Amino acid sequence: MNYAAHYERLVKRARSRSLVGYRERHHVVPKCMGGGNDVWNIVELTGEEHYVAHQLLVKMYPSVSGLALAAMRMARQCTGNKSYAWLRRLVAEAARERQTGKKLPPKSAQCRANLSRALKGNKNALGVRRPPISPEQSKKLSDMRKGKKRSPEAVAKTAAANRGKPCSPETRKKIGDANRGRKLPPITEETRAKLSAARIGKPHSPEHIEKISAANLGKRRSLEQRMKMSLAHIGKTLSLEHRAKLSGLKQSPETIAKKSAALKGKPWSNARRAACVNNLAVAHI
Repeated sequence: MNYAAHYERLVKRARSRSLVGYRERHHVVPKCMGGGNDVWNIVELTGEEHYVAHQLLVKMYPSVSGLALAAMRMARQCTGNKSYAWLRRLVAEAARERQTGKKLPPKSAQCRANLSRALKGNKNALGVRRPPISPEQSKKLSDMRKGKKRSPEAVAKTAAANRGKPCSPETRKKIGDANRGRKLPPITEETRAKLSAARIGKPHSPEHIEKISAANLGKRRSLEQRMKMSLAHIGKTLSLEHRAKLSGLKQSPETIAKKSAALKGKPWSNARRAACVNNLAVAHI
């Protein structure tokens, strides 16, 4: 077959017409063979013609590696000139929509069928689902990332992407198992202040309150912690619901005896006297 004659006819036809719609610029004399961006060296071809033109150039000059590389890049996107043209048009339309903000009209059923046929079997096409990663490959990737510190920007991006997404019970269990037994560094005062500010105003669910109560049952607070709690509650008024809960609590005889022994010999404050008077008045009503 005379590939040069076919190529010349293709170029001659391109010079004698004016394309409307999607078109691609083609160098008649390829740049890898000394061609430039002169007007006479550039013609407009359709996607199908551009694919065929590069195939013809490879047939004409098989020893030029640059031509083979260009043809290979085109062939990697598709399996023929028709599918290449459909893919190129799709990319061009998406770029135009992204740059201008104008939505294109919906594609016809025939157009969607052509795109689907062009993408089938193409492992490098965008949107094609890859097979799931095997456990061995997943372990290799995990081992590669271990010990590598991520930049603050990467950590912030990951946190922003995951914020608000609920974790599944399996993910929660994995995170718990991974962190169990690990000795974390002590929390700084700045971090404590941030955590405290983030929790202010957030009500706990009844299940959460039950968990906190069960976890703190039997624990003795230090003097410093009790002083902090006492100072934090100064000036705060208890809600009616909280007062009802406190009034309905029953203390064990041991607790009553401990409190009585601790208060013996201590002078009564004015607030304590007022509370006792109120309790007696309520009891006699």
